Amino acid sequence: MLSVLFFGILQGVIIAALASLILIIRIVSSPHVAFLGRVPGTNRYTDIQRHPENEALPGVLLFRVESPLLYFNVANVYQTVWSKVTSSGPELKVVIFDLSTSAYVDSSGARLIKRLYHNLGERGIILKVAEAHSMVRDILRFEDVEELLGHVSRKDSVHDVVINSTQSSSSNAPS
Repeated sequence: MLSVLFFGILQGVIIAALASLILIIRIVSSPHVAFLGRVPGTNRYTDIQRHPENEALPGVLLFRVESPLLYFNVANVYQTVWSKVTSSGPELKVVIFDLSTSAYVDSSGARLIKRLYHNLGERGIILKVAEAHSMVRDILRFEDVEELLGHVSRKDSVHDVVINSTQSSSSNAPS
């Protein structure tokens, strides 16, 4: 509104549009990465920072990126997740990426998942994804990420992936 008052209608609208684009890029370039815990008594998972009463699962790290995964935010997302992985200690066995709030993933986002898969694998940690939207599943297939992770189903909830991953990681544990 101020730009319209000071510069006229056309220039004011252009300035407002540019300011909006810059604001959107700034927000998306450093998205909130929520680390999840189970809501007590349910099969739902929400941000443990916002809801400290949520239950952390032993040996499992769940996270959700509250933004599309795009070339200009993958480095920030990777650093945030990797620092949490390294601070989790040797008891960490499974990392689950909840893609429910990432409606779009570009090829850089798919490469982020590949990088996480390989780097976690070097530490003996399993990476799984859950609740990927159809366009995201298509990109993951195109970038051969699904070959690494196994079938990425539209039907599996975060809880389903938690149950399946914890059962398979405990069955792979040495006796």
